[in-house]
Amino acid sequence: MLALAFHVGKDRFALRCADVVEVVPRVDLRDIPHAPAWIPGMFTYRGAVVPVVDLCRLMWGTPCAPKMSSRIILVRHATPPGRARLIGLLAERVTEAVTLDPTRAAPPGISVPDAPYLGDVYFMPAVEGAATADDQAMIQLVRLDQLFQGASRAMLLGDAP
Repeated sequence: MLALAFHVGKDRFALRCADVVEVVPRVDLRDIPHAPAWIPGMFTYRGAVVPVVDLCRLMWGTPCAPKMSSRIILVRHATPPGRARLIGLLAERVTEAVTLDPTRAAPPGISVPDAPYLGDVYFMPAVEGAATADDQAMIQLVRLDQLFQGASRAMLLGDAP
């Protein structure tokens, strides 16, 4: 499976490329009064107003660092009935597409009720120069369909919680 790799803090994650519309540079966002802190604002993309979710703040409570490689990942999130909403996901070090091999995947080993979006963990081949074969990079898949739940889902996607 082809996936877009990014970081949230020190940890590496990925989204299926099939869920990604485009990756755009970090742009100035218009503030949204009374929005949760993990929604830093919105911007216009090809005539559509797109809310942006800071994945670092959503997952760890700390805003994404203003790095040159911080990007907004545009995803099309399914909404009932059979429609879709464009959402921007701000992440750090959005730098490459990777191939995730299902034979090198494992369940996360823990079910976190507040993070149902955390999917399988994939083990990437050892990095060149690694000390041992055990020095593999882990990358965890983010399940876009589970990223927003309850009131957050209703706010962003218009679903009933």
